[in-house]
Amino acid sequence: MGRAVDCPWEIFMTVRPGAPFAELLRSLRKAAFLTQEDLAHTARLSSRAISDLERGLTRTTHRETARKLADALNLTGSSREVFVATALGRSPASGAARVASGDAIVARSRFGGEPREWFSLIVTTLDELGVDAARSAVADWQSGGPVDAAWLSWVDALIRLTAEGRLPPVAGRPLPAAGGDPFLDREQQAADLNGFLDRIGQGRGGCALVTGPAGIGKSRLLVRVLARRTDSIQVEWMTFDRGEAGYQGWRRLLAPLWIMLRRTELAPAGLLAHAAILDSILLAGPDSELAGRRFPGEVAAAVAAMLVHVARRQPLVLVIDDAHRGGASSDRLLLDVTRLADACGVGLVAALRPEELDEDSVLADYCDQAAGRAAADVVTTIRVPPLDLAATADLLRERTGVRPPPQVAEVVLRRTQISGR
Repeated sequence: MGRAVDCPWEIFMTVRPGAPFAELLRSLRKAAFLTQEDLAHTARLSSRAISDLERGLTRTTHRETARKLADALNLTGSSREVFVATALGRSPASGAARVASGDAIVARSRFGGEPREWFSLIVTTLDELGVDAARSAVADWQSGGPVDAAWLSWVDALIRLTAEGRLPPVAGRPLPAAGGDPFLDREQQAADLNGFLDRIGQGRGGCALVTGPAGIGKSRLLVRVLARRTDSIQVEWMTFDRGEAGYQGWRRLLAPLWIMLRRTELAPAGLLAHAAILDSILLAGPDSELAGRRFPGEVAAAVAAMLVHVARRQPLVLVIDDAHRGGASSDRLLLDVTRLADACGVGLVAALRPEELDEDSVLADYCDQAAGRAAADVVTTIRVPPLDLAATADLLRERTGVRPPPQVAEVVLRRTQISGR
């Protein structure tokens, strides 16, 4: 870990009256790009002391401690006076308090740092101190010299989208639970799916359609196979809801990826031309009417560009369960994105019921066993059929602990085939 002994920049701040010292210390430390350990080392204090102060367990400090922290943060002038007074639990002097600007708390560093360091500072400021503070940090960045227009446009959009409430926090999305029920007679389908995933892991692309009637085990097949591949492949899973036609399900699937890119990367060259489209489609407000709209080629190109960018770090597989609920426009987007992202380590997997596809779906032919699609196509169809008599007997034995008579297995098989399961 690098030690920050001397800070080569000066910290300027404005303070909301009554801001707790814990909040102030944490913001200034992060604005100076210091870890708690770095600050403790520079101030000659213990890491525990810094942690307790930032968590509010210790609400005030001794004057000597406040001086050491102010020195380590390179605070001067009125900023230092405000910091020390707050550390001692006193109200800042009236002259120092006049550095306040509106109701915002602003902690920003003025330095000649790299563009990505500025971007990190702006994102941190936006999260902890708000929109006004982030805009002040952008102004500081510009005051140090010319800033690339693409970088400014990217940052301005990030701040605007945050202010509009269109960049919600992103949470992890684990795979669904596999369950402990017996998993029988799916060796061929598992092998086909693993072969598809091998191709994605090798930097190629494509789409796998996992087809079969309701309750036949498509989702369990996917979970069982994918759960063993998450170390080498990034998997994003989304189940389309009933009535979620058009783009609604895609937005839920892709928005977290785009939000993460928006917040962690500064104006990626390959995405600049698509950023406005991705913002309008994936980060649409709650009142937007996108359900059922057709997807022009530019939208498919924007989505494919984003997926290809993500896959540069690690092969990427998107799973859409109950994909038939998206309708014909969703099916078209699936196929178009697959073709545009082919040979780039991007795989799309759609589990669906062929009998519930729209009549004009572009996927219908791939699900038709008589169609016999060529193996060279970007689409791989993996059919999950009902169990045969032997597999049904094995399942009954697993469930009951007793091998059933052949006639019992035949009755169970006949009744489940009638129900389509």
